[in-house]
Amino acid sequence: QLMEAVDTVIRHANAAASERECGQSNLFGGSNDEAHRPRLPVLPDWDSMERLRHEFEAIGFYLSAHPIDNFPTARVGAVPSAEIGSRFRNSGRSTMKVAGIVLAKREMTTKTGNRMAFVQMSDASGVFEITLFVEALVKARPHLEAGTPLLATIEVQARDEDLRLTATDVTPLDDAVAQAGVAVQVHLDQPKAANELRSILERAGAGRGRVSIVIPVDRDGEAEITLPQSYAISARGRAAIKSIPGVSDVREY
Repeated sequence: QLMEAVDTVIRHANAAASERECGQSNLFGGSNDEAHRPRLPVLPDWDSMERLRHEFEAIGFYLSAHPIDNFPTARVGAVPSAEIGSRFRNSGRSTMKVAGIVLAKREMTTKTGNRMAFVQMSDASGVFEITLFVEALVKARPHLEAGTPLLATIEVQARDEDLRLTATDVTPLDDAVAQAGVAVQVHLDQPKAANELRSILERAGAGRGRVSIVIPVDRDGEAEITLPQSYAISARGRAAIKSIPGVSDVREY
């Protein structure tokens, strides 16, 4: 509400400051202070993805959660970045998948004249950097904007005490999840939530993700209904479903 009405709030604050400077405190002071507050628009709250995007734009990092939490990363085979080193050293495994949100990108030209890039990313367990050489960079470049969730296939190499993560393939994480056909189970505790759920699913369109709805029956029972059509539900779509009034839980598997 404050973001939507920021211009109105600023005008109100400026007017209040002018009143105070002129010694006219009656308009904004005393018992009528509440009545003179600017009216804020009535609109739904941000979903979790939108809230996190604004947090990052405002302060440079995610505060209340991490956007990657909205993706079933284990379902697409992603390894938490904090575990890359231990898996590499303990098992000798050098090829892995890692999912994260793009923080920043730096491109440069190599001695051979080819382009390469260092991409800083983060997931819920930390910040990490992947290196992309010319072939992978050409394919990935359209997706390397800050705030974009990606799934990268990486080759891990030991460099002295550090590890270099070289990406051989990069794809939007939403696309990878959609191809994996993640199923969503939506728990409803209010019948009116079904209409908004239907609208979100219609906007999502057909895909590989199965959707089932769990509703309360009698006092202690539940019934699960699996919808006949599958949907292409993105992370934003899942976040929107979670924010529907009357949806008590959303589970992915």
